[in-house]
Amino acid sequence: MPGTPQDVTLRPDHGPSEYPQLVEIWRSAVLATHDFLADEDFARIEGMLASAYFPMVDLIVAEVAGAAVGFTGAASGNLEMLFVHDSFRGKGIGSALLSEAIASHGVTRVDVNEQNRGAHRFYLTQGFRQASRSELDGEGRPYPILHMRLADHEWPRPGSGSQDQMCEIVLTGRLICKTAEETELVAKLLPTHIELTRAEPGCISFEVTRTADPLVWQVEERFVSQPAFEAHQNRVSASEWGTRTSEIMREYIIIGSK
Repeated sequence: MPGTPQDVTLRPDHGPSEYPQLVEIWRSAVLATHDFLADEDFARIEGMLASAYFPMVDLIVAEVAGAAVGFTGAASGNLEMLFVHDSFRGKGIGSALLSEAIASHGVTRVDVNEQNRGAHRFYLTQGFRQASRSELDGEGRPYPILHMRLADHEWPRPGSGSQDQMCEIVLTGRLICKTAEETELVAKLLPTHIELTRAEPGCISFEVTRTADPLVWQVEERFVSQPAFEAHQNRVSASEWGTRTSEIMREYIIIGSK
């Protein structure tokens, strides 16, 4: 493909038989770039790659001379992973993988560890811009996350429509459970709720993360317009998440809504 470095081939993965090689690429890349990651978290994530993470994404592998040297994983327009073996960093392989993930899997969003400044700079050079920030990662761990979005993705922008279309909607607040049973229900239904919301065409970012209080979840939502926000609310109200968690307390502030 145009822009692919010479002698680099991009292809789909070969399935579970290739997972050990991909884990080794992940190890090399993370050891070189994630010095902030605690040893126990490194070991936990490594142990889940082949069994839990790889099967859930569409993988693209970069190989040189028949050997895998990097890979991406995408799902529902999100770039969930991009890793290049430390020996092959700086050779354009990451850019080629990202371009292919955008072209083949419609990637428009990526979450980046704030401490990984190199990755943040990389995505900025590739046309992504920060949409929001979360103090904790998706599992409630103390690794701040920058939620980035491809800047030239075609959403309604100022000057392209009515005043309602021009007004971005931001919702922040808390989901407050009263019992352990309610917390268990949220934990069970939340992954699907997040996946479906992030797949909505008007969603800029959507984060629901645990706080230090096990009964409380922090909520941060951004939508491109009032119609997009209303469409989200209508879908959610009829969903399993909306019907089964309707009695759980919400404390929200909405900015930009009319």
